[in-house]
Amino acid sequence: MPTYDAIVIGGGHNGLACGAYLARGGLKTLVLERREVLGGCCPTEDFPDLPGFRINRGGVDHQHMCSGPVPAELELEKHGLEYLWHEPLWFFPYPDGTSWLVWRDVDRTCDELAAFCPQEVESYRRWHDFWVQALHMLESFDVVPPPTLADMMLSTETAEMQELWRALLTPPTVFIDRFFTDERLKGAMAWWSVQTGTPPTKPGSTLAMSLQSGSHLSGSARPRGGSGAVCQAMANVIRAHGGEVVTGQHVNRIVIRNGRAIAVRTAQGEAFEVGKVLVSALDARRVFLNLMDESDVPSGLLGRVRQVSVESASLFKVDLALSALPVFDRYGARPEQTIASPIIAPSLRYVYDGWLDIQAGQPSREPGLWCACCTALDPTLAPPGKHTLWLSQFAPYRLSDGQSWDDIRERVADQVVDTFCRYAPNVRDSIEGRLITTPLDWERLTDNPRGCAWHVDMELHQAWGLRPLPELSQYRTPIANLYLTGSGTHPGGGITGLPGRNAAREVLKDLGRKVSRRSLLELAKGYWALWRSFQRFRRMTER
Repeated sequence: MPTYDAIVIGGGHNGLACGAYLARGGLKTLVLERREVLGGCCPTEDFPDLPGFRINRGGVDHQHMCSGPVPAELELEKHGLEYLWHEPLWFFPYPDGTSWLVWRDVDRTCDELAAFCPQEVESYRRWHDFWVQALHMLESFDVVPPPTLADMMLSTETAEMQELWRALLTPPTVFIDRFFTDERLKGAMAWWSVQTGTPPTKPGSTLAMSLQSGSHLSGSARPRGGSGAVCQAMANVIRAHGGEVVTGQHVNRIVIRNGRAIAVRTAQGEAFEVGKVLVSALDARRVFLNLMDESDVPSGLLGRVRQVSVESASLFKVDLALSALPVFDRYGARPEQTIASPIIAPSLRYVYDGWLDIQAGQPSREPGLWCACCTALDPTLAPPGKHTLWLSQFAPYRLSDGQSWDDIRERVADQVVDTFCRYAPNVRDSIEGRLITTPLDWERLTDNPRGCAWHVDMELHQAWGLRPLPELSQYRTPIANLYLTGSGTHPGGGITGLPGRNAAREVLKDLGRKVSRRSLLELAKGYWALWRSFQRFRRMTER
C-alpha cells in the first residue's frame, strides 16, 4: 500500500488548492479525484461529438480567485494560468429596449445608467458605497479561520457593525427598497441576492448582493482555456513539488484506527496509506455519514452532522455550440455586450415569480439567466469562427408531482434557449449542438448532495464560525489527523480557492511547518484601510 504524508479527497479547485499548499509545504501529497477530469464544479470539458468545442460546466466568471491571494501565493502563472480580464463586466438587457452595461469603473457604469434611468444614479452610488465599506469590514475574515459566534457578537459593539448586521439580517427585497424605485434596477440587485440558491425574500441572503460592488473592486476575469485551467495549474504545482494527482479514483472509505485516519480505499479497489494527514474536500455529511463506520464517529457528532442543511436550489445548465456570435440587435449590437456576461433579470417581479415556481418544485416559467459567450474573449474554446454559449438558471432539485428531470430536461432546455433568444434572436439559427446539465446530472457528476455547488447551504446559520458546524468550523475534526476543506467550509462556495488555502495553512501549522505570513507593512496597510472603512461607514449611516 503506497504511503503519502498528505492525502486530499477530491480534485475540485479547493482540494487542488489545498494539495498545492501542502506540497509546497514539504509534504508528499496525493490528490484523488473520482472523475476522469479535474475541477469538481468548475471543470472544462470537450463538447460531446463536436470536435474543437470546449465548455465550462460550472462557473466562468472569476472575481474572488483572480483578486485573492491564491494565484500569487501558488505562482499559478508560472504553472500555466493566464487570466483574461473582461470589460465590461455585466450586461442587463430589458424587455422595453433599454439596457445597462456595468463596467469595473463606477463612474462609467453610472454614465450608462444615466442614459436610461437617471433618477437612480445617486441611489446606485449610495448602494455601492454601502457595500464597499461592508466588504472592507468583512474581507479580512475570508483569509483566516472564521471567527466564532462569540467573536461575531463582540463585533456588534460598534455602531458600524450593528448597522451592517442589521442589513445582513434584512430580507433582500426589503433592503433593495431602501435604495431603489425603478423595477429594472431592483431586478438586477435581486438577481445577485439569489446567488446562494435562496429566494430574494429570505432573510440572511442579503450579503450576496455585494457581488456587483465587489466586482467593481476586483474586476472579473476568465482563465484562457476555461475555468479548468485553474485546476490544471494547481495540479502542475503539486506535481512540481513531488506530489501526485490521480483521476478516476472514487474514495468510498476512510479507515479509522484508534481515533486516527490511517488509510483510504477507493471503489476501484485501490488503497492508500495516510502518513500524517487526510484532508477531505467533500462536505461533512458525506465524510461522517458515508465514508466511515458509525462506530468511528465521536459520540454526538453524527446527529449534529445530520442537521447540516442542504436545501437550497440547484442549477440547470445549457451549453450551446454556435456557428455565429450572439448579437443583441435590439440593444445596439455593441460588441462589448457579448464580452460582458449577460444577465436576464428584468425586474424584481420577474426574479420573485421565478422563485415562486422553484419553491413549488417547478422550473421557472420565466427563468432568470446568467449567460456567457466565453469564446468572445477566448477563441481557443471553439473552432475558428465558432462560439459557445453558457446559460445557467436556478432550479429545484426535487420536482413536484412525481416528475423526473430525465423526462423534462429537453423541454426546460428549450425554455432556457427561447428566453435568451428574445434578447439575441440570431442564436436560434446558429445552434450546432447543446449539452444539458440538470440538478440530477450535477449530483451524478460531482456526487455533491442534491447537486449543490456549495456542498451545504450558504446561509447565516451556516456561515463563518458556524460553517458547517461550530465544532468543525476551524477545518479540524475530532479525528486527530482528519481535516475538512471545500465549499462546505469557510468562506463557502464560489471559485476562490480560499477554503483550500485556509485548511492547508492550519494543517501546516499543526505539523509545525513554516507558514508564510503577511509583512508588517501589509498588516499596517490592512488595519489602516479597515479604520478608514469604519469612518466612512459611520458617516454614511449618519446621513
